[in-house]
Amino acid sequence: MDNNSDISYSINSRDEIIFVNENWSDFALANNAPDIVEDSILKRNLWNCISDSTTEYIYREILRKVRAGQSMQIKLRCDSAELRRLIELTISLQPNGEDVLFVSHTVWKQARPSQIILSRDAPLTANLLIICSWCEKVDTGMENWQEVEEAVKILGLFETENLPQISHGICDVCHQAMLGKLNSMKLKANSTLIKLDPFHV
Repeated sequence: MDNNSDISYSINSRDEIIFVNENWSDFALANNAPDIVEDSILKRNLWNCISDSTTEYIYREILRKVRAGQSMQIKLRCDSAELRRLIELTISLQPNGEDVLFVSHTVWKQARPSQIILSRDAPLTANLLIICSWCEKVDTGMENWQEVEEAVKILGLFETENLPQISHGICDVCHQAMLGKLNSMKLKANSTLIKLDPFHV
């Protein structure tokens, strides 16, 4: 994916989404998410888009450092039912000193057999399945995190009538990697790009 297909959005000092580029809505529609196209997402608070308190804490720490003058680059998975994707998310302070810009660039993508559990069309039960927000592994119980394909086998998630709802969290490996990197960062007078890669501690 070239830079012309990067997805970008920005938030203001109140953490409200104030801008998304055209690629945002294109991506949302291509991934069957019409509920988050531009008209639906603008003015929404960023923290209303994150359901897990641990993930929210990490993002708040990232934003605190970005607003203090650091730019961040984070690698994370952003899979769909038919694709594995690794993206690079660059987060930087805008010249007005208040707004923060997020730019998402796809590093690689790989086709895979469709995983019905990740389809937004599948009928769902009230049960919850936790997926790591960073590496996209699934908690199959007792903090045993597996790739989606393996989790489907372990949990027996083959029938559409008993699929659980997806909720996001963070696995212990990614949690420790991100916290370790954030805690070891020293703020510098000049803005520099800090790379946070939870896949390489």
